[in-house]
Amino acid sequence: MIALASMLFLSLGDTVSGLVGSALENSNVRDRNEKWRIKPWPIVAVMLSACILIGYLSSSLTKLPIGVYFAGAVGATVADSVAIIIRRRGLDDNLTIPLFAGALMSAAAHVG
Repeated sequence: MIALASMLFLSLGDTVSGLVGSALENSNVRDRNEKWRIKPWPIVAVMLSACILIGYLSSSLTKLPIGVYFAGAVGATVADSVAIIIRRRGLDDNLTIPLFAGALMSAAAHVG
């Protein structure tokens, strides 16, 4: 169920974030040459809100508690909003969103 929620955050949350980012200037952080490459706050807020909503709506199917999908929403938002640079190249968020979301949901599920 964690994997399902992670993939929903990727497929739906990242889509919403991309749509908002396409309407805002300076939203492509992976091509900038700055030490910290973070998307504008409106995109961060939209991604977090979308993932929380996706988690809530899918909770009847996944049976995940609120804390678990909230942790996943935070992980997906961080992965979408902060560019991870390795050897001067940005890691694609299509990889990092489900990994971060899944890792934080797994941790939250084991704690709770």
